Amino acid sequence: IPTLMTASTVYMIMSQNVVSDQPNLSIRLSNFPGVHVAVSADQQTTSNLIQNLVRSGGATPDVVPADTNFNNYLGGQIKDSLIKYEREMIAGFQYNSSVLLGEFSYYFLHSPAIVFNLVANILLQQISPSSAITVSNHPIVVQMNLDICDLALQAPSKASLFPMSMTVMTLGLMIVSMSFISYPLKERVNNSKQLQLMTGVSPLLYWFTNLLCDFIIFIITAILMLAAIYFFQTQDILSSSGYIGTLILVFLLFGLSGISFAYLFSFFVQSSVKASVLFILINLFTGTIASVVINLLAMDPDIPFIEIFM
Repeated sequence: IPTLMTASTVYMIMSQNVVSDQPNLSIRLSNFPGVHVAVSADQQTTSNLIQNLVRSGGATPDVVPADTNFNNYLGGQIKDSLIKYEREMIAGFQYNSSVLLGEFSYYFLHSPAIVFNLVANILLQQISPSSAITVSNHPIVVQMNLDICDLALQAPSKASLFPMSMTVMTLGLMIVSMSFISYPLKERVNNSKQLQLMTGVSPLLYWFTNLLCDFIIFIITAILMLAAIYFFQTQDILSSSGYIGTLILVFLLFGLSGISFAYLFSFFVQSSVKASVLFILINLFTGTIASVVINLLAMDPDIPFIEIFM
């Protein structure tokens, strides 16, 4: 059962069915810091309008001299420094009394949309100077299966799902610990310990032998749980994380503490059924419910001590 629960935990972590949260992206010149826009117009009023739109968008207007051909001006920029032209010149505008021509650079993502938006605003503000048109990219929300690497990129909102999945694995460990209560309780019925003590076995040796046998059983279970992790993980994500050694240490410490707690707990109850029920309730509250509550509280930025504790 613990091995199956571990396999289920790893499978849920490796594949979380989530909705990818993508905010709307406003497409404007300020998305590309330091860019320039070439401006050529035969009317000073229109030239000023285009320059103001470019500056308000976060770019620098490069005014083409009146006696210079627009294409020749851009060609001169390329000859001076092709790298600078590719990195800075995002768009260009030519205007005369009958034609408004907008050009974009394919070196910049979203530059066509930016140019179309500027052309629309130039025409609009010639009629209504106080009006403006904005453009945004609205991504389609896609339901998809993401592995742990993809989810990590969307942390912390998606990373918070991991502790919830890990509770299944902790329940498996709880079942292992619960199984160690039955033998001390059965011993009180058949008095096997009393018989061994009468033959000269010391109490320390008796309990140490029980602990050793139960710990070997726990080690076998832990090995199967680790094997489930290696088998159900994808692309060696968990095994190559560098924390497998820590997980093994946690298993060993949990085995020693869990078996010892089971022995201690057996002295306070007389029935195996009652002991199992109480043991499950105690472990559910302290090991599962409490950890989930702490994880949920850690998401609240107004509780700093929880973050330090985690």
